Amino acid sequence: MIKYSKKWSLQIILLMLIFVLASSCSSSGDDIIETTTTDDSEPVVDTPPNNGDPVTTDEIDTSTFAKVYVQSAKKIIPNYYLKNYLDANFSKMYYFNELFNADYGGSYSVEYKDQGGSGMDSYPSITIGSAKVGGSYIVADKNVVGMPVKISEITPSLNFEFKTSQENAIDKNDKWMASINFIFDNYGTETTDVADADRDYDLVVMHQYKNFDDSLDDNKLTAQTSGAYWYFARNSDGSLKPYNLVIDGLTYKYAVRYKFFANSGDKNDKTHVKFIPYGNVLPPILKVNVKAIIQATKDYIDYANMSDDLKILAKKNVALSNAWLKSINAGYEVYTGESLLRIDKFKINL
Repeated sequence: MIKYSKKWSLQIILLMLIFVLASSCSSSGDDIIETTTTDDSEPVVDTPPNNGDPVTTDEIDTSTFAKVYVQSAKKIIPNYYLKNYLDANFSKMYYFNELFNADYGGSYSVEYKDQGGSGMDSYPSITIGSAKVGGSYIVADKNVVGMPVKISEITPSLNFEFKTSQENAIDKNDKWMASINFIFDNYGTETTDVADADRDYDLVVMHQYKNFDDSLDDNKLTAQTSGAYWYFARNSDGSLKPYNLVIDGLTYKYAVRYKFFANSGDKNDKTHVKFIPYGNVLPPILKVNVKAIIQATKDYIDYANMSDDLKILAKKNVALSNAWLKSINAGYEVYTGESLLRIDKFKINL
């Protein structure tokens, strides 16, 4: 048997401790997410500006999946629809059966090519909820997707997940924006379709984007205004009053914008609310509580520096307790360029 003195035993123990500590410190820094703290002690990811550019996430190998192409509007599974009104001579939408089901949610890919002209080409999207297809309005099963539902009766747990990715989509001529669009009906019933002219309350949540510069300055109503004008919710010092969206323990900040219209026919009665991310970082997966964000559109009205008349109009339209939430859409506003735009996952959770 080999015998050690007490002195040698202590030295061996110290060497072993040093070895263990050195090994733990040498692990990759990629596993650590650094955070900073704002004035009100909210954690935010410390990263440089990304202009909404793609976030690297785990990808599913789809090389063996068959592409199923969609044009116009189509029900894929009950309560889930794809809508594609892009010119088929330029752009195509497809999905994989393996990644479109009630358990996984919906997904699609759009091979987009600018079809010319000005403004937005279209909004290829996934609709979850009630939808019109082939001239028929199909009412969703609220036991499956939580809609249609009166705003006052939305369950506290209703939420959605939205994950996107792109290829060849960050060139200087690429312009697109991934977003969520809530469809409300202030005037109809549970089973009626809502006409575009009667959609007086819109809610949009902006996600990834490229070359889509939403100004964070107010564009106030003047005697010369024709078209859109808007105001942001602000603190008393004039700074933006953020809507803080907490996802997986991290806080992401969104500006809350109230947009109105002048000399625009039926649009003059509309209030369009948009949540615009700022602070140089976006969540890799957008996870939103439906009841909470709808309530915020109502709560933030008085923080916008707009006239009493506009506040009255907003309160007449926004988050009315008896209004119906008919569906939620996820899609891309597409404008210019040539790219592959994907919704990797869009799912409603009850």
